Amino acid sequence: MRLAVVSDLHANLQAWNAVLLDIRSLQVDQIVCLGDIVGYGPNPAEVLQSVHANVNHLVLGNHDAVVAGKLSDDLFNDQARELIRWTRTRLNDPAVSFLAGLPLSLDTGVFRCAHGDLSEPGAFHYVIDPSDALASWETVNHQLLFVGHSHRPAIFLMGPSETPRMIEPKDFRIEPHKRYLVNVGSVGHPRDADTRACYCILDSDRESVYWRRIPYDLDAFREAVAQASLPLDSFHFLRNDPRASVPPLREQLDFSPATSPSEETHDVIAIQEVDILRTKARRWRNRFIALAATLVVAGAALGTVLYEQASATAVYTVGSTGNRSALAAPTGANILPAPAAVAGRPNTVAGWIVRLERRRTQRVDTLNLADGRTALVLSSTAANASVSVSSFPIDVAAKTKLQARCLVRRSPDFEGSIELQIIESREQNGRRSSATTVINPGQRYRDGWYEIVRTLPCGPATTALEYRIVGRFKGSAVVTDLSLSRP
Repeated sequence: MRLAVVSDLHANLQAWNAVLLDIRSLQVDQIVCLGDIVGYGPNPAEVLQSVHANVNHLVLGNHDAVVAGKLSDDLFNDQARELIRWTRTRLNDPAVSFLAGLPLSLDTGVFRCAHGDLSEPGAFHYVIDPSDALASWETVNHQLLFVGHSHRPAIFLMGPSETPRMIEPKDFRIEPHKRYLVNVGSVGHPRDADTRACYCILDSDRESVYWRRIPYDLDAFREAVAQASLPLDSFHFLRNDPRASVPPLREQLDFSPATSPSEETHDVIAIQEVDILRTKARRWRNRFIALAATLVVAGAALGTVLYEQASATAVYTVGSTGNRSALAAPTGANILPAPAAVAGRPNTVAGWIVRLERRRTQRVDTLNLADGRTALVLSSTAANASVSVSSFPIDVAAKTKLQARCLVRRSPDFEGSIELQIIESREQNGRRSSATTVINPGQRYRDGWYEIVRTLPCGPATTALEYRIVGRFKGSAVVTDLSLSRP
């Protein structure tokens, strides 16, 4: 099972929409939110409505608590207090009641989570330094903890030496004899000199945690802030150069943790048990059951293989009106058509040829990215079968120089290969032949994307070519910026 763990959305609708799109495109099983759905941002009602519709499990954040009347706003600074009061005017009674019913922490059996420190979740202490994590580890026995609240992503680690330390956010595999406290950062109000939304994915089967940083439309967010008449200086991450201009984290903290029981949250659920991943937590007690399950799974896998082998290859095409031509294309112009979905026609992309070797376990979709670009999403659960998207033949002249390019981003569970192929059709002395150039992904481009690019001359007898994205993998891959041009 894969779970997305998000926190501190803070009524930033543009950031949340981009993160939700990323989560859905990766086919994550469930979403856990660590609180502060509202506060600061200009769209509290819209974000809360979307969270209510899409998030499986939630905990109470300090901004949620004060809006719901569960916490005094005297603990907030003046600017935060004004934004909280404005937020209250934008939420109706059912919304406030929903926030009021959220628990302070979740126990899934495998991990424990809260908005802030787990030793006194109703006080909302920050976890910023390694020493701050000790109180949570001393309170609960779970190996893996998730928190938010500080808006700064980090990993706190403690091994057999019992000396806590902090490391920068990076993908990691959960190791025995180590304990982890992961601050998942903020979706809507980051404080780490990076304007992108931040969240994590926990893959319980692989016992791994993956980080995601997602860009979104900052201009649209600024416009929403202006329309709500909120002070723009409340959003430090919108400064032109956040790395140089954002003050140190502790100077930005707007909330003083409770120092006495009377100041803590009141009339809230202290802990809520969630029955997810619990089987994995009891795995050491169930060796015999696991062995039986393995035999069942092996039998099911064998049946799946036989089923897939019986599935015929499928080819989906639409929009072919003859060969495209590179002969008269202007320098730098993209010869390829822009991918577009066809309503009511699954696995069909206008102007392209889709081939699925296992049509029951593979698919191709189109996806509109947050920055307006259109992408293809290739998905497969059959690692030994190919899935491809090809252009219709393109007329070229012999020795024409062309540049082929695209960007690829693979899902965390991706296993296998994906590549760009340029297939040349040649004719010489009445004989026809073909030649294929394979271009693999190069170095990481940015934001998790890898670039596939090559400038190549056509052969002396080449008359046409085909641009093809082809992969053999399990998981999914998003492909965008498909282009073929004369440099």
